[in-house]
Amino acid sequence: MGMGPDDRFWKQDNRVPREGFAVNFDVPLSWFVIGTEDANLATLTGTNDFGKPVKSFPIKATAPRIYFDLVQRIFDVPFDREEVPTKLMVEVCCGFLIHRILPRRAELEVHEETDFAKLRLRRITWDKDLGAWYCILVSE
Repeated sequence: MGMGPDDRFWKQDNRVPREGFAVNFDVPLSWFVIGTEDANLATLTGTNDFGKPVKSFPIKATAPRIYFDLVQRIFDVPFDREEVPTKLMVEVCCGFLIHRILPRRAELEVHEETDFAKLRLRRITWDKDLGAWYCILVSE
């Protein structure tokens, strides 16, 4: 049984961002929890589903909104530019997790067992049904 093109895990070719765009990472949230920036973040680039580097996100072609399944909420982000560099998008996603979600974990109904320091940002993909960038996190 295969996955359909509307599945957020389907391989995206990134040619038509509004239809599908995905960037893969392996960024430990601990880089941000600790408050120090790992040297690898300075040269961070994501890859598309075919292993090619992706250096920016097409925000104007999509929307400046991020969805976190951890809290099942969409947050607006303050982007008004055409393209957002990959490093900045990762910093913003992780920043939202640390500074807006972690402090409000009870109110946002985040499981108490969730160890933010053990989460990794694996993928950010455009979800046209949500109208937001979907952040996929995994636990180490």
